Amino acid sequence: MRFKTYEPTYFAGFKFSHFTLSDTSLCDDGALRVFALGGSGTFANSAPGINIFEKALGTCTGPLEFNTSIATQLVNGHRAQVWSNCAGVASGKCGATQVKANGGLITWSIPGSGTMKATVVSVTSYNLSLATLLSVARSIR
Repeated sequence: MRFKTYEPTYFAGFKFSHFTLSDTSLCDDGALRVFALGGSGTFANSAPGINIFEKALGTCTGPLEFNTSIATQLVNGHRAQVWSNCAGVASGKCGATQVKANGGLITWSIPGSGTMKATVVSVTSYNLSLATLLSVARSIR
């Protein structure tokens, strides 16, 4: 791998249900991703869940599953973008409530060193608060 991987010290009380290096067919450019899944939450149910995806900066690009950027936060000294799904929510009304109701995403990059590329870390949450999403993100080391 050409990027460093990181892990959370807090995973919102979930055990890892999957922790794996992805099949290269999951990205259009054949790039590798590492992911950890916990809980059983998805867009399609009301169960809680947390997912962490990591990849090399500039790889495995594609559209986000989240449509509205709602905030910028600092995560361990790095600027991170917080997103939610806000289709049908009045303009200017999308915020922390939608993270719990419709899912949330926080994403940032950690600079690489030597021959290692920068790592993009993305944490998604389902049916969990913005505070929980941020706690998991900030625990990644």
